[in-house]
Amino acid sequence: FITALSSIIEHSLRLLWCYENQRHYHCIARASEYYVTLDGHGQRDRHDVMISPFLIDGTSKNKLISLIGAPAFAMLSDLFASPSPDAPNIRSAVCHGTLDDAIVAELEELGQWAIVLNGGLNTTQTKQAQTDNNEPFLMDASCALISCLDLISSGVSGQPNMSRYEPVYSYTAMAKRDLGDILSKIEEIDSLIS
Repeated sequence: FITALSSIIEHSLRLLWCYENQRHYHCIARASEYYVTLDGHGQRDRHDVMISPFLIDGTSKNKLISLIGAPAFAMLSDLFASPSPDAPNIRSAVCHGTLDDAIVAELEELGQWAIVLNGGLNTTQTKQAQTDNNEPFLMDASCALISCLDLISSGVSGQPNMSRYEPVYSYTAMAKRDLGDILSKIEEIDSLIS
């Protein structure tokens, strides 16, 4: 599910990005050419990235931000292209093998349901298999991806569902947390000295 939904979100955003930034030739992959991707995983210096504030030229603003809204854009950045090792980076995790074990477990679970539908295992066995294969990240990622589709469509329709989002995994968010921790320690030291 998350594999398919990641692809749908990436291509939907690609079409919107190309339209808004008037770069229609970037919509389709071509032999020996780079085209715009969602997260730029590993090659962001060679092509445009949909959830970057600027185009690859470094001066042109990414007009996709205006279309879907800055809060939704910040959330997409946290979910798909964050520099933090703790970030979900969903598309990269799905497409580059990080979630292989979880995806295989999900496929096995779907296979067990198919057996039940065809008169095989009883529901008690199926529920036990479901519990054994439960992967919390898959559920979280699925919910996040569905929310992304909703945010994208609401922004495009001119009725954004999100008015505020505080980034969690961006460089700025990480620096803000670190500065907060430093100030907290300084206050502790100050109270000990006083």
